[in-house]
Amino acid sequence: MDGNKQMQEKLLGKIRQIVVDEKFKLDAFYLCGAASSLPNQKLQKACEKYLEMVDQKQKDAAVINGLITELENAVGAKAKVTVVGDLVNNKADIQEVFEHREHLWNV
Repeated sequence: MDGNKQMQEKLLGKIRQIVVDEKFKLDAFYLCGAASSLPNQKLQKACEKYLEMVDQKQKDAAVINGLITELENAVGAKAKVTVVGDLVNNKADIQEVFEHREHLWNV
């Protein structure tokens, strides 16, 4: 597997994990009262649309640009709430996907 394909697979895994993390944050924040940062539903939806596009073996510039925008917003966002013992901190995954966003076009 070449380097570009490996990076794409790594980013797809991270995007899938971001979806899982954001769903968990939503449940933890609203249902359980568990320590979690605020859920980012816009980022979650953008990731889900991107994964759906990839699964359908399509390439949609609007979906890709939407994901990049939400990643950029998430990377640049200041924490509104400081949570001690945060169960889900996915900032590193979000940052990594954003830093390698050029690979998002290789679907």
